[in-house]
Amino acid sequence: MYPSSFTALYDACVLYPAPLRDFLVQLALTDLFRAKWTDQIHEEWIRNVLKNRQDFPENILQKYDIEPQHPFGVYL
Repeated sequence: MYPSSFTALYDACVLYPAPLRDFLVQLALTDLFRAKWTDQIHEEWIRNVLKNRQDFPENILQKYDIEPQHPFGVYL
């Protein structure tokens, strides 16, 4: 299957909550579309997690710092 030419911009409201983010990331892995978001969007959803879950260690969220070459998520 060839990668899609369609691109979806994921906003912070779909990157957090986690179940929706996980679903949309898995969907992007099907190559039906490419998922992208900006540094600002990435920082916003991380900030919202930390605001709502003060018990959540910030270093765990660092695993979501996705490299631009990653197959499903890239920064714009």
